[in-house]
Amino acid sequence: MRFSARRVYLGLILTGLCVCASWLGRTTLSGRHEPREEVSAANHDADAIAPAAQEPRLHRRDATAADEKTAESSAPADWRRVLQDTKVDARFESFDDEAQAILAEDRFLAVFTHYRKHVLLDEQGRQNYRALLSSHEALELTRDELLYPGEKEVTYKGNVERLMRIEVFKEALAWQDNPAREYILDMMEEMLLEDNLLSELGREMHRSLAANKMELFELLYQHAPARTAGLLEQSKDGRLAKLIEYIVRETERTSALEAAGALSPG
Repeated sequence: MRFSARRVYLGLILTGLCVCASWLGRTTLSGRHEPREEVSAANHDADAIAPAAQEPRLHRRDATAADEKTAESSAPADWRRVLQDTKVDARFESFDDEAQAILAEDRFLAVFTHYRKHVLLDEQGRQNYRALLSSHEALELTRDELLYPGEKEVTYKGNVERLMRIEVFKEALAWQDNPAREYILDMMEEMLLEDNLLSELGREMHRSLAANKMELFELLYQHAPARTAGLLEQSKDGRLAKLIEYIVRETERTSALEAAGALSPG
């Protein structure tokens, strides 16, 4: 199998990202520092990172208990009705067993995937899909599940599920006239700055969540590059400062290399 220069470069970036998350993990396990190894990427001072708070600022919420005020949406249809009325396939083509299990358990992701897979939607289907992508309530629930997935150790299934939730934001922003667009961009900034690398999570889970942040940053950088400029300043006094700095610098470097033709975008 051949890999493009960009894919190899992104692999190196991910390695550095894992180092950053690893430093965070070493300062949150049992409240002590572990012996640190010499690394060539992301030369971070572990002693400068304080332990994560036990309680996150955001909390996973049951869909039935979401704040009423966040249910406001300019969508042409109610997203909950769309979930009830949409008939989805028992199995989705080209999805492995783990992905099939996720879609069988999560109605929102199943309906989202159903509409996303259909290239040519009729008018009703288009309205239904847009209802999912513009509902403040649905997007907030997606955010909460992405930030706080409820598992302490990394699993393949959990990784796939979080990538599916990132796809929701990708699709929502790809719709240029989405009435919730600015709300989504605000939410993405908050997700990047949210310290969800909690002390009870395993080191690999920290790395996985850090990689999710990089995916979100690249999405924000693509759709609203001006918004990314202030993230370094906003995070400078927080525990995630070095992680955010690494994500920002490496994304900018990758974009510069692509612009210069050194990396292919594929």
